[in-house]
Amino acid sequence: MDLIRIANLNSLYALQNHEEGEIAWVEDIEQFRMWHNGEWVAFDPKAEGVNLSLYEVNKQVIAQMPTLSETDLEEARLTLSHYVNGLDHSDDYYMLLCYDLRYFTMFARDQKYEENIVDAIMDCLSYVGEVKSVEESTDGQAIEIWVVSEGEAYVMYFFDYGRGVVLCQ
Repeated sequence: MDLIRIANLNSLYALQNHEEGEIAWVEDIEQFRMWHNGEWVAFDPKAEGVNLSLYEVNKQVIAQMPTLSETDLEEARLTLSHYVNGLDHSDDYYMLLCYDLRYFTMFARDQKYEENIVDAIMDCLSYVGEVKSVEESTDGQAIEIWVVSEGEAYVMYFFDYGRGVVLCQ
């Protein structure tokens, strides 16, 4: 099922030829609407009995977003930099993970290497797909990164992985 992303209700009401169950995200009121019995009705994707996860809804919305501009990419770099240089995340090991793509890259910070960790992360992301969003998670424990690869949106997480590394002799 495709999701329509639209600026406002007037634009939504101007659309024609709907299918029962079609879903739209109306940006100006930040609300989902569903085409039901010939009209657009407010819709909660988390409501009981709805077989649509918030992740699936986000995937549809993110896929329609524009790729980050140069200014937005600089903001993304700052977000990543604040995360890795913050007091809560000053570890030497980090991971970039996308479960759906079975993708993971581990980063080990070491002063003897010249490449900046943020540059390395951005380089890895460019190989995965088009970056659509880079934000700190609500709990502050990770950076949530949305990318689109081959027309499909995926969420990736960049997080402190110090506890996941066991150094041995």
